[in-house]
Amino acid sequence: MALRYSSLEHIKLFNQEKSLEQMLETQRIDWIAFDEKMNVKSTTTLNNNFAGERVLMVLSNPKGEIFVASAGQNKLITEKYVQEKADKVASLSADLPKISEYNFEGYYFDSCEDEQIVTCSVCYRGTDKTFNTLTAKFDFSQNQTFSSSADIKDVMGLGKFKGGVESFDQTGIDYYKNNWITIQQYNTTSIEVRGSRTYSLYNSADILVSFFNEKMQPVKQLSIKEYFPTYEYMGKDPGYKIIGNKLIILTDVFDGKKIFNAKYKFRYVIIDLDKMEIAQDTMIDVNNRFNSIVYASRTVWVNNTALIFHLIDTNAFSQKDFAVKLEKLEFNF
Repeated sequence: MALRYSSLEHIKLFNQEKSLEQMLETQRIDWIAFDEKMNVKSTTTLNNNFAGERVLMVLSNPKGEIFVASAGQNKLITEKYVQEKADKVASLSADLPKISEYNFEGYYFDSCEDEQIVTCSVCYRGTDKTFNTLTAKFDFSQNQTFSSSADIKDVMGLGKFKGGVESFDQTGIDYYKNNWITIQQYNTTSIEVRGSRTYSLYNSADILVSFFNEKMQPVKQLSIKEYFPTYEYMGKDPGYKIIGNKLIILTDVFDGKKIFNAKYKFRYVIIDLDKMEIAQDTMIDVNNRFNSIVYASRTVWVNNTALIFHLIDTNAFSQKDFAVKLEKLEFNF
């Protein structure tokens, strides 16, 4: 287990920005090892004060090694530590082009079955008002870093939203044959004017499926248009699973710009990974079935069967009474 100690001493009610900065600062990381009875066997303080860096993630592998990912000095850095050793044994980095601040809109890290590879996607605002996503692979077996970056506003045509890109949700990083695959969702806002009043309209959101080669250079990108405008940020993520040569993405869809009596739909998209093309796009009207919202990211998979969670508001006036129903969806390829 790794414990991160921040600089935050107490919450400053009248200076929350300063409190947040202190919370993001890392003073030290303690690496705690346990025996089979969960008694503390050893505690090792990593020999790094992380000055000027923001620690983003700590990952481990079955060998008992850990990888500490951080950002600083216009770079994304991943350091490797071995059991009960305070000093890092290796460090790899990738450039963060045009980064202004280290307030990332979203990031996702994963350690692979290879045990010596860490992959990631990070999203941040550039100095030139771009919305950049860096995709990287830190390969400690070869002591090499492979990465590429792109302005998502250009890739997905999101410049039309005057309110801008709000956030980034990294759903997953996976591997199929010789390609790495990332699944990302971008939440945007636009401005709607009604009479003398102005509203922020949230568009949650387009999904981008990207294919990369072994050196993390882009091969192909598929944009799944999935706008469902709301007047509140919904914060619901898609779900996914790879079965054979098919990638299945489960999403929620909001049909129409209505504050009340909104029509919810559930959608699943099947992508042929060999052809890198959308093979099937199916929309299901869940209003007529359960009058519910589907939380796709909470889907439970049993082999090729997806158990879909429906959240049902049984009392729309009190907004307190909810029920959950399960629906089974089988994929036979």
